Amino acid sequence: MDVQWPLLIFGLLGGLSMGCLGFVCASILTGKAASLRLSGLVVSLIALVVGGLASALHMGNPARIFHILANVQSGIAQELIACVVAGIVVLALLVLVVKQSSGAAIKTVAVLGLIVAVAFPFITGKAYMQGARPAWDTVFLPIMFIGAAAAMGAFALYLIAAIKGADTEEKAFIGKAAFFATVTFAVTMALYLVAIAVAPYPDPSRSLSRLLSGDLALMFWLFAVVLGLVLPLLVSGTQLFAGKSGAGTAAFSNSTVIALGLCGVLAGSAAIRMIMYLMGSSIQSFIY
Repeated sequence: MDVQWPLLIFGLLGGLSMGCLGFVCASILTGKAASLRLSGLVVSLIALVVGGLASALHMGNPARIFHILANVQSGIAQELIACVVAGIVVLALLVLVVKQSSGAAIKTVAVLGLIVAVAFPFITGKAYMQGARPAWDTVFLPIMFIGAAAAMGAFALYLIAAIKGADTEEKAFIGKAAFFATVTFAVTMALYLVAIAVAPYPDPSRSLSRLLSGDLALMFWLFAVVLGLVLPLLVSGTQLFAGKSGAGTAAFSNSTVIALGLCGVLAGSAAIRMIMYLMGSSIQSFIY
């Protein structure tokens, strides 16, 4: 199957948005990294809006949105509803952060935001699940979308911390979060690839040999693995071994290096989605 670029951009930016939202909500509930919240929510809102506009391009005629909403059981309708709900939650939290609210209201919205931050990427991944395409028909696909969202969001906030000149404690907190989020992305990606390997109706078009040494090997090893996982882990991993003074992390804590880590995570997330599309062949040949 060809890569569906509007949907890929929607999923990618939607994941970035929800990753930012999730870590801002975690910041509110833990009382840490308060200086990153406003910027994180602004990035979340912008990414969600741009991603939603990209998704609209896939429909061709925006008026079709009304026909889609008529069937709430469809994956596309659920994505649209999730996008609207997520936008409302981000806006509500943005208002509360601007007002510097610290009561039960902001914590309640933060809990709701955490739920939305996990549910949104899961829904966007679940929309692809269908028995006719074995490489998509696994729950590990939407779970991988959650892992990618966590890594993208954590690195976005890590970059914000570097740009804003956050203190050592805040930078260490989000840097460690970025490391473990990237590990989560790696684990969920591995689980998804295993699911493809054991999927029914094996076919060369869905074989992992395409990734390991075939036509998709460059995309997989360079973009998904090296740029998407190894580089971000190197950039964020130094925070695990830094002392309270942050000694030994200066070379990996400036905004340029962290930006490279974020670009790597984005490239890896895009690459694994492209691989998903390119390996999404149908079992039609087994039926006819």
